[in-house]
Amino acid sequence: MGSKKYKVKQGECMSSIAHAHGFFWETLWSDADNEELRSERESPFVLEAGDIVSIPPLRQRKETCQTGVRHTFRRKGVPAKLSLQLCVGGEPLAEVGYILEHSGQEFLGATDAQGHVEVYIPPYTPKAILRVGDRVYDVTPRSLDPAETIRGAQARLANLGYYHGKVHGKLDTLTGLAIRRLQADHELDVTGELDDPTISALKTAYAAER
Repeated sequence: MGSKKYKVKQGECMSSIAHAHGFFWETLWSDADNEELRSERESPFVLEAGDIVSIPPLRQRKETCQTGVRHTFRRKGVPAKLSLQLCVGGEPLAEVGYILEHSGQEFLGATDAQGHVEVYIPPYTPKAILRVGDRVYDVTPRSLDPAETIRGAQARLANLGYYHGKVHGKLDTLTGLAIRRLQADHELDVTGELDDPTISALKTAYAAER
């Protein structure tokens, strides 16, 4: 049985696709049949709806064990690292407690001196909520669209604090204003258009914040 082709849906990334098919994401990403996808996308976590991922057949593994003895088998998990910085009015929410809710459980923690939160969360979690005082943030794991797309640019601009609207993939007034702010900060021509210099600046700024 050969590999099958899977069409990526909106919001999926290599981690969630791999988990759904019984693989680690590294196995799928490094598969020879996904060479074209690797050359086109900058990261296994930056996929666009409609991308094609090759899924190889699962290989069974057998273990020989002594009878009459209790054996323990441990399944490797596939957590994803959630890393973000919480700010209000440009100032970090430093050393404040938070509650992370997902998978029917609550996890308590606190931001660091720069307002950073770093936790591990399963990539297939359908819903994750972060509560900080009376503020509520949806931190459900989702993939990023490529920065060259409006949806991908909106997500990055939002994470950088430039954009405060919905990630819907339309170049509306709010998105144009966010692009203009980014362009001004990086001394680019302020056009409100997602041109090549702007995309490059956006990628650089986003990578620096990760």
